[in-house]
Amino acid sequence: MSNEARYEIDRVFCDTEEDTYENGCLPGTGTNFMITVRLSAATIEDLIRGLFEEIGVKQAPDAVELDACDEDGRIDIQCMNDADNSEASSAELELWRAGKVKLWSANYTAHVQKVTRETVALRGLK
Repeated sequence: MSNEARYEIDRVFCDTEEDTYENGCLPGTGTNFMITVRLSAATIEDLIRGLFEEIGVKQAPDAVELDACDEDGRIDIQCMNDADNSEASSAELELWRAGKVKLWSANYTAHVQKVTRETVALRGLK
């Protein structure tokens, strides 16, 4: 029998709010949606790397919080998104600081599960 542990994420929740450089997040502008993903890795580090790739956000140590909100297995990734729900570019961030474009504060939340797979004997089943 094989007893192999892997770490998995099967969905990501995204919460966004319009964020202004001068006044912060604006009440009543929040949206949320779910992204179905199927990520699996042998290590947490590889799983996090895959999560950044899957949601299209550049990996940065200050963008990720592990066990976010004191919840075991919860990963939060924060970034600024543009109107297409893509991570804002450096140029967009400059225009945002000047008040020339709208950007949204985005928080992506995923829950990690440790999954153990084991071969099951089927002898005697009919």
